[in-house]
Amino acid sequence: MYLSHLIGTMAIVSEDPHFPCYEIKSADLSMVALLLKTADPEAVSQALADQLAESPDFFDQDPVIIDVSGLNTSETGFSMDFPALISVLKKHALAVSYTHLTLP
Repeated sequence: MYLSHLIGTMAIVSEDPHFPCYEIKSADLSMVALLLKTADPEAVSQALADQLAESPDFFDQDPVIIDVSGLNTSETGFSMDFPALISVLKKHALAVSYTHLTLP
């Protein structure tokens, strides 16, 4: 139901026959950027639980952009467990969609 709502608000920008492999669509969507300051999914989960305890409708199923620019990804031994993070976000009812992820 949520996905069909989003698709219903999108407008096709380009149907150029020279690009048959994809369509470009635009949408006017409300989104939340989650600027991570830790790569620890358990810490993120606890912080989200605290946030939602104070404001249960804070995210209201808005799509979430995961921003890792606050992390020191160049640090030796850095790793990010994205499947665990995505599980945490879904657990707290954040709308999550993703593709293959690569850290710089």
